[in-house]
Amino acid sequence: MKRLSGWQRLGVVVSVVWLVSSFVWVRWHRYQRDMDIAKEALGLCATSRPNDNWQENFNRCWEENTPLRKSPFYWPPILAFSLIPIPLFWLFGWAVLGTTRWVRAGFIGR
Repeated sequence: MKRLSGWQRLGVVVSVVWLVSSFVWVRWHRYQRDMDIAKEALGLCATSRPNDNWQENFNRCWEENTPLRKSPFYWPPILAFSLIPIPLFWLFGWAVLGTTRWVRAGFIGR
């Protein structure tokens, strides 16, 4: 770690923060979306049954919609969203730094 410059250390910190925060955000977003779908399905099911006993309708629909309420933890999109931008940002930073040094060397060399 002693060989890393201040900018590289900042890049490592930003990369780790991005990885953790994007992972948490995407997982939370997917969970909320799945729960909204389950709530809508439960509400439609419970109100569409012609029985007078609302509690019985609700309980039956609750059992029928159990798979919708269990939000699966699907790794590929979460990992892709969290991991793919990191090397892209590093390549972009390297390109900007290299171009800046190249242009500066052109002005100093004259």
